[in-house]
Amino acid sequence: MEYAYVTGYSNDSDNLFSTLASAGNEMMDTLDGSEPVSVVQNTYKKTIEIKEIIMDCLQGTEILPINDKDYKNKDVDEIISKMDEFSETFHRLQNELDELHKLYNHEYKSTQENIAKLDTTIHYMKVMNEEYDKDETITEIMDKMNFYAGKIKENDKLKVAKDNYTTKRKELNSYLYFIQNLNKWNISAICPICITDKIDSYCNPCGHTACKKCLVRNSSIANNVNHNKCPICREYVMDIRKLYFI
Repeated sequence: MEYAYVTGYSNDSDNLFSTLASAGNEMMDTLDGSEPVSVVQNTYKKTIEIKEIIMDCLQGTEILPINDKDYKNKDVDEIISKMDEFSETFHRLQNELDELHKLYNHEYKSTQENIAKLDTTIHYMKVMNEEYDKDETITEIMDKMNFYAGKIKENDKLKVAKDNYTTKRKELNSYLYFIQNLNKWNISAICPICITDKIDSYCNPCGHTACKKCLVRNSSIANNVNHNKCPICREYVMDIRKLYFI
């Protein structure tokens, strides 16, 4: 092994030791004397630094922000903006469809009541048919019954309510079609409705899943949504149940 020559010193050993001692005294003067001084070689310091850098890469200690302002993507930002609009529109359509469904049910019930009235009217007219030409009072009553039956026939409120409900349902189905295709990318159990929170509940009995907030958003009482319908298939929901993952 070759050693580097020490320059600037005399070959005289006494002078060498004297110089080293003087340098040591000067070093001690710069310290407060609270801790011992240890002189070690640092020839491998660079290697240690390289190892630490590699270990950081292996351990993933560097956290990269998802929404990095330095790497914005215009297309992605536009999609996110449209997704926010989509969520608002989807909830609005759900509410509008619920109102139309209530109106349709009301007209449906009214039509059933009218049918029951017609049945009663027909039964009475059958009984009194032979007296139609004999008694003016019965004639007048039966004529008014026929006129009333005609008014019921002309009532198209049920048809209008059904057509409005069907049109709104088709409009909502286009959004459900989008959700269905979007779920092909959903590999992290994200709610298919708000596309924000994680799936944690499901509708009983249809079994469709979403986050609880979206499933019970129309209910004022938790787990008591007998008048609510599944936002996906529109079937009546008995209750919202917790979804457990293994």
